[in-house]
Amino acid sequence: MGCLSSKGDDEKEDSGNRKRPKVVKWSYDLVEHKKWSKPEKEEFKQRFGGSTDKMLEFLNTKGLVGETKVFLPGELDGYDITFEDCTDCDFYVLDITSQIQADNCTGCRFFCSPCSGSAFFRDCKNCSIAVACAQLRMRDCSSCRMMIFVPRQLTIESSKKTEVACWNVKYFGLAVQFARAQLSVYENGWYHAHDFSTNSMPTTLPSSTTLQDIMEGHDRPWKPLDQVAASQSPEDPSMDPIVPLVTGDRSNQTCFVLFSHGLNEAASKVSAHFSVCYYSSLVVLSLYVVSTLK
Repeated sequence: MGCLSSKGDDEKEDSGNRKRPKVVKWSYDLVEHKKWSKPEKEEFKQRFGGSTDKMLEFLNTKGLVGETKVFLPGELDGYDITFEDCTDCDFYVLDITSQIQADNCTGCRFFCSPCSGSAFFRDCKNCSIAVACAQLRMRDCSSCRMMIFVPRQLTIESSKKTEVACWNVKYFGLAVQFARAQLSVYENGWYHAHDFSTNSMPTTLPSSTTLQDIMEGHDRPWKPLDQVAASQSPEDPSMDPIVPLVTGDRSNQTCFVLFSHGLNEAASKVSAHFSVCYYSSLVVLSLYVVSTLK
């Protein structure tokens, strides 16, 4: 999936009095952005007075009980982060990372902004997780609810009672984070799962599922993002989502949607093969592919 767009005025004439067509671009990127890379290790370490031990203590969270920990935008700058042996904690990772790893956590809630690499959850129980990443793996987990963005599929091994929903989060700066993590918002395979152990496939939650729905079910309230970080605002929930809401591949039907002006004549030519529905200046063409077609 991607975005086809054109820019510029109507067709113009070049120096030879020939008409030049509009520039049409197919893109997998949501925003134009400069190439970004995380700072060098020595540069990053200077934020901790040059101490490797302090840097590792910041990046590796271990043994917390009943605490809330917030990583603000700009604090991680693409570095790996880990959580281990934590119970009933809330973690807000509001900056991009290159890898996320959580081991043996119980009753915890994780909100993770885009990760350019892999997110691993192992031996986690009764956790609520919202994560956008390039690769997502679970092993020996149970009773976890997840709101995910992953380009291809969720990989599961020896896990049970897993529930998954499509990423449905919006806040100012999310588009830039997706771009820096080199994730295309148009490629979300959250509903695809591969179970190595064939123990139990995850249950897909309705498309109306919200972040609040995922984070409920614990004995403490969930604080919205705008209440834990100054970079978030109360207006964020009213923003348009940048990640298309994908309902999942639940049938053998596919849909081709085309938005254009003045396409009535073209649409009439293919009406024998397409189901055509007009709405305002939009023409929606729905192609139903049946299993008999090869």
